[in-house]
Amino acid sequence: MIKGYLYSLFLLAGSFIYAAESIGTLRVLAEEAYKTGEFKESETLFTKYQKRSRDQDSLTDSSIGLVKSINGQGDYKRALVEISKIPKLLEAIEAKDADFERVLNSANQSLVDYWTGRIYYALGESDKAIVIFKKLSGKEKILRTISLDLPRSMKDFLALSYIQKENWDSANKVYEDMLEIGSRKEKQTAIKGLLKILREQEKWVELDNKFELWWSKSEGNWRNELAFQRLEAYLHVARLAENKIKKTSKIKDAHAFYIEYGQKALINQESFAILIKLGEELQDLDIKKAYEFYIALLPRLKKHNNIKKVLILCGKAAKVKKDYKTSLKHFEQFLKSYSQHKEVSEVNYNIALIYLQSKKTDKANTYFEKVFSNKDASSKYRFDSASKIASHYYNKKSAKDAMKWYKNLDRLKLKEEDRIFTKFWQGKTAFNLLKNYKEAKSLYAPLARLKSTSNFIPKAQFMLGSCDYESAKLNKDLDSYKSAAENFDKFLTQWPDHPDYYMAMYMKGLSFHYAGEHVKSRDTMERLRNKEPLNEKVPHALLISAMSALSGNLDYYSKNRDQAIKDFTDIIDNYSDSAEVAEAKFHRILIYLNQGDEARGRAILESGAFISKYEKTNPNFVANIHLWLGQDYKNNKQYANAEDQFKEIHDKYKDLELESIQELIWMGLYEAADCAYFQKDYTRAVEYINKLMNLTLNKGERTNVIIKANAHYLRADIFIIEKSDFKEAIKQFKLCEQLKPGKRLYYSALGRQGDSYYGLAGASSTLSRAVRDKHFEDAEKKYNQILKEIEVDEVFDEGERDEWREKVWYRLANINKKINPKSKDAKDFYKKIRALYIARSLDQKLSDWVYYARSSFELSEIYIKEQNYDAAINIYKDLEKANNSYSHEAGLRRIDLEKSKGKLEKK
Repeated sequence: MIKGYLYSLFLLAGSFIYAAESIGTLRVLAEEAYKTGEFKESETLFTKYQKRSRDQDSLTDSSIGLVKSINGQGDYKRALVEISKIPKLLEAIEAKDADFERVLNSANQSLVDYWTGRIYYALGESDKAIVIFKKLSGKEKILRTISLDLPRSMKDFLALSYIQKENWDSANKVYEDMLEIGSRKEKQTAIKGLLKILREQEKWVELDNKFELWWSKSEGNWRNELAFQRLEAYLHVARLAENKIKKTSKIKDAHAFYIEYGQKALINQESFAILIKLGEELQDLDIKKAYEFYIALLPRLKKHNNIKKVLILCGKAAKVKKDYKTSLKHFEQFLKSYSQHKEVSEVNYNIALIYLQSKKTDKANTYFEKVFSNKDASSKYRFDSASKIASHYYNKKSAKDAMKWYKNLDRLKLKEEDRIFTKFWQGKTAFNLLKNYKEAKSLYAPLARLKSTSNFIPKAQFMLGSCDYESAKLNKDLDSYKSAAENFDKFLTQWPDHPDYYMAMYMKGLSFHYAGEHVKSRDTMERLRNKEPLNEKVPHALLISAMSALSGNLDYYSKNRDQAIKDFTDIIDNYSDSAEVAEAKFHRILIYLNQGDEARGRAILESGAFISKYEKTNPNFVANIHLWLGQDYKNNKQYANAEDQFKEIHDKYKDLELESIQELIWMGLYEAADCAYFQKDYTRAVEYINKLMNLTLNKGERTNVIIKANAHYLRADIFIIEKSDFKEAIKQFKLCEQLKPGKRLYYSALGRQGDSYYGLAGASSTLSRAVRDKHFEDAEKKYNQILKEIEVDEVFDEGERDEWREKVWYRLANINKKINPKSKDAKDFYKKIRALYIARSLDQKLSDWVYYARSSFELSEIYIKEQNYDAAINIYKDLEKANNSYSHEAGLRRIDLEKSKGKLEKK
């Protein structure tokens, strides 16, 4: 608002003043508005004043006032148009008033020329300005009698125009003439001008020397006026210093000079800018001194508009000192006094940074949000505020909020680098927090295609590969692994010098490995090992290379196992401090176990050293070694040694609450029980089973259910062997049914239940016919259940179904033979079994010919009872042709039958 007394009075008077239309009042109000910087208001008032003008002086005065107002708004072209209208305005008045002066008088013409020259100077048209100011150089006194708004002399403006044109010699001559013959004020103007010429030419050392000369001769207000320019010269010389020591020395000199002389000089806009430069230099030198400098400056700016900036600088300096309490005090003082000021966002931003550095993130975000929501705030502050809020939520793993704030950045007018940053971090949020690899890829793909020098472009290409890789892991998709390898390969091709180059090579190798392209994976990992042997990923790369050699699924019988051993040995010998050493030793031992007697001996030897070294640090590996050693001993029928290995797992790790170890303990206990079973120590076998049953099994763990079912199955066998306790065995076999279809053990348990019912039926001769037949019926139900369920169980192929059919049909035939010897059902089942073999040709096996032979012998007996001797003989002949372990017996039976056939037929 305009603060002048008359202008305020005018506002209060309102319509009364306008109604009065006093030309004198309009002139005074217009001038007051101009002086206080209200240039638009002064333009309006000078326009009204111009319309009321009735003579040359008032018309010139109002027109020049209008030009000044437009000039004050920086609209120099319009100001030039307005000043060119003055002659026509005179003609308009002349037409109405015969006594009006026809041309501008000398004083008014000079005033018009002066402002025309000033406008040309403002427009940078120095040649036109020079012509006018040369013409006006002798009319200084006339102009000053009619206008008080002449801050510079004509000669000063002439020299300034020469400076604008970079005509240094002409400008120098004008100022040298003023210095020689001018008044005291003109001499001071000349000195300022000569200093300006040196500044414009950046001759700072020469400028510094000139100051030394003129400073020594100056005094009073003039000395104070020169002080800031002297200070500026100090700072520029410091900037040009040869080294840091000299620069520091000059800045200290500048500061000392200000303390002694600058504090007495009046501060205007130009000198304030110099003080700010001094403050900036002090900040780089000594933040404490800088803060003291700003604090000392505050009292000098009590009524100065620049106090706002210094309050901010005080707050910033205190913040750099980490004196957050004091810093907040300055910023809060600013907000209290200047809440509507344009720099309020800068203050809020700095307050937010203080709270962020103080780990008060909620408060920090409150102020960052204020900055972002202020549309008048600079785009830099708004961008930085939103990105810091987004980063806060990202680090807290608050995916929804992080994505919201990264997307808020899209609302701003972003530079390319900031737009790339925004999209990249939206992608990171989608990738790392939302696990939405499809969305992440859609954000990275456009970035990767950009022709930009941004550091985010190669990172986006790398992340494209990572998106495919993670998506492949999630969806078990081989094509996505291949796509990942292609994207990592693009990265390797385009950015061979990038810090992530070898990580991309490693990820490419992993992608090939899981895509099943094991040769490519090995080649990539070998390249990584050869190019960058000290890279931290090399041990794991070698591990993956070895696994690729083992067909990717740890096939220890693989034909490439020598290559795997080579890679594992490379890790063991050359990367002994890596985390992969234990795993390399572990897999190498397991390969040795499957390489024959010599390698097996080495495996057993190495496993002892492995177990003693890693039993505490790597329990999973050690437990697995015990398990594999146990299986090896068991396969070699060394049941006592095997049992020792299996029970070691339980004894070592029974108190370790680790899910994977618990599973190995259960497996170990079952296998130990099985080994005790083979040694016919059924009591010890049951002890192992009881320990297993007392363990808590995790719900939903199918592996654990299988182990427990096997244990029930084994215990049922022991009940039958030790005590012929078929009832208890049936209970144990029933517990195996929790496996549901899809497992051989499930069907075996059904079959063994049937066998147990069959055993019950024949266990005692004292059973009634009804009880015996009931047991046979129960057995039949179990066998038929198997036949029914294997037909729909998709885990079986037709050959596997035939194997189950032959077993079940044989048992059903035996039951039918027991229940009703005269029935044809038993005979039909035996025929079915024989048909299975004949259909497959006698060169093939089902179950080692056991059921074919048994059914053949049984069927032959039935034919003999039916006196169909030729049919029986033919069956024996078929069995002889099969050339298996039953062929000899079949031949003997055939010969006997052929010899006795005649006698039997006579009977």
